[in-house]
Amino acid sequence: MNVTKLLIGVLLVIFGFGCSAKRDISLSARKEGTNLVFDIKMSRVNGLLGMDIWQVDPNEYFWKVNLNYFNDSTLTYGQVPSNFRTFNGALNGAEQEFPNPGIKPRALAPNKTYCIALSWQNSDLTEWTSGALYFLTTTDSSGAIVSIVSTSYHPPPPLELPR
Repeated sequence: MNVTKLLIGVLLVIFGFGCSAKRDISLSARKEGTNLVFDIKMSRVNGLLGMDIWQVDPNEYFWKVNLNYFNDSTLTYGQVPSNFRTFNGALNGAEQEFPNPGIKPRALAPNKTYCIALSWQNSDLTEWTSGALYFLTTTDSSGAIVSIVSTSYHPPPPLELPR
């Protein structure tokens, strides 16, 4: 067998397996003392670009944070991550966009439905991709999250950011 043909075959197998692996993000939440902690599992994602949380009815923002390739497995509501390592080893930090930086977001209200949008980015040898996944969540009478389900696109409310 020709070495060139063998090399081409090996590369096709590598690229084929790389492209066929499924990209996935799952989200769950738990109370840790008084904090709401999101557990994030990612597969074939370089990092999260952002997290937006808004109440569905009335349609209003609660928290918007630019995550700058965050790839840790937990994120605490209202705490902006700093000094984390990205997928390529760079030291990075997130930036809160709403409410204004330095202001804690409101606690989730009881018996309400919220949408959580996680935007992500990935690149490999064959492609650069980004997108967003949406989750609907409901709170119980104490404001604790009782369910998180993946959903299709859900439009966020308008957001006037400070200039």
